Amino acid sequence: MGLDSIQVIMATEEAFDIEIRDRDAERIGTVRELALFVARRVPRQSGRECRTQRAFYQVRRVLQRLRIPRTQVTQSADLLALKPILAHPEVWPQLGKALGASRWPPLSRKKTGLPYGLRTPGELARHLATGQLEKTQGPWTGEEVLLRVREVVSIELEIISFPDDAHFVNDLGVG
Repeated sequence: MGLDSIQVIMATEEAFDIEIRDRDAERIGTVRELALFVARRVPRQSGRECRTQRAFYQVRRVLQRLRIPRTQVTQSADLLALKPILAHPEVWPQLGKALGASRWPPLSRKKTGLPYGLRTPGELARHLATGQLEKTQGPWTGEEVLLRVREVVSIELEIISFPDDAHFVNDLGVG
């Protein structure tokens, strides 16, 4: 296993508070396989309650308090198009506080200013629903596991878009 694959495995272990043995890690070829592996080892949620949906409603309420019309707050809306001031160094941390985030990423130094992967209300909701959970907190739905695994892979490999069936070595260039 190369350094990139070790980083992905270690970050996944930390995100879900599980252990992935080397021999298991060597058998995991795709993002989906990693998510399925994790899903078999974390507490599972049954029923219809969805953290991501609840988090989106929370994001929408907070953005409405910033005088953004409810109809404009969609999953894929560009946050900076809705309210450019969100990228201000004093406003961004206040948004995290208003959303109740225990850990809030700093602004990026890149052109957009917003952190990688947090540029839409939908991305904020997924971050709150999966990334802000304490490591051992659960139970998880299969969708939440997949979203969190995708977030880990995206951050560790610095890749924005990839299919769930992307092969780590062949498609994502992990050595």
